[in-house]
Amino acid sequence: MDVAWWALAHEAGALRQRYASGRWHSDDAELYFAESLARTHWTEASVRAAHRTAPAGRLSLLLLRNAASVLRHAPAHDPALRLLRHLVGLLVDHKVTERRQVVEQVANGIDATGHRVHEHLRRPGPLSAPAASLRA
Repeated sequence: MDVAWWALAHEAGALRQRYASGRWHSDDAELYFAESLARTHWTEASVRAAHRTAPAGRLSLLLLRNAASVLRHAPAHDPALRLLRHLVGLLVDHKVTERRQVVEQVANGIDATGHRVHEHLRRPGPLSAPAASLRA
């Protein structure tokens, strides 16, 4: 347990620092995985099950394996596990912020490429005046 606890605390702290400084970026699969992990009640069994379905990446490969070992002997509020949970929270916050930005862009008529979408193309409804005159 001591080796797993030290590895978990060290890797979670180091990965959190790399993420905060912009030296590590998780991919979309890890972000979605972090969302599901954040909603999970953390027990040894649930973390092991999550690890089996996790996408390849630093979050799953380096951390969850040790988290399950730590949970076998320590409570879910253990300091090493709190570091991991904080990292998961940062990733979830990033995903939520990213979604909010997309929703705001769509609401403001901006497409995925950053270009403004014309009003008559953005909202379904009656034909615009020029298009209506073509039909007549």
